[in-house]
Amino acid sequence: MNDRRLNTELRELGEQRFDTCHEELAQMMAELAVAPDHAVQKSLERLTVLSTAHFAEEDVDLRALGGPANQCHLDEHVAVLGSIAEVAALVRVGSGFDVARRLGRDLADWLPRHIDELDQRLAQSLFLRRTGGARIALARPTLVTVKG
Repeated sequence: MNDRRLNTELRELGEQRFDTCHEELAQMMAELAVAPDHAVQKSLERLTVLSTAHFAEEDVDLRALGGPANQCHLDEHVAVLGSIAEVAALVRVGSGFDVARRLGRDLADWLPRHIDELDQRLAQSLFLRRTGGARIALARPTLVTVKG
């Protein structure tokens, strides 16, 4: 088997609960992108469970903070979960395997931008609310290895 590597630069937000989950999500997205047909459904199920839980956790904070920018963030979570559900429905009936792999690649491209543009703002707001100050966030490259 050949290793496939995706170099994804994920911004570390300093919110451990988010940072750890973002790494797990990146790994699952990368795995879905190269999953053989027989593994696609299980890969999508794992991604659905983790995405749903992670977004639900963020959504609590977003609703508490309020504001139109946070509503946009909430809407993006709904859209991503909707896309995953649509593809999962195709896979459950025995089609859509290539679409699912494409979704994995697209989500792997989307996640770093989502973190940079939306999650960073959320993390800064949470930190400010806790401490009254601003956190400095650094980007670090993450190498994801997928057996496939």
